[in-house]
Amino acid sequence: MKQSEIRKKQDKLIEQKMAGAFARTARYKLYADGRFYDIQRDVEERQELINVEGKQLEIRKELQRVHDRMPKWAYFAQP
Repeated sequence: MKQSEIRKKQDKLIEQKMAGAFARTARYKLYADGRFYDIQRDVEERQELINVEGKQLEIRKELQRVHDRMPKWAYFAQP
């Protein structure tokens, strides 16, 4: 297997692993891939919050900053 193919496969695995990573508050949850939920009203995460504004937008931005500060490899660290 070529080095570029190996790298592409590794990048895909990292992307998949990161998609499940999330930051949350008591009420909201933001996944690394951008999915955003009100987990008090939507415990099963069936209704993604898409067009948020006001307080929800501020919280989403705050949670995104948490993701932005996390290095990619941190998602693979052992607890």
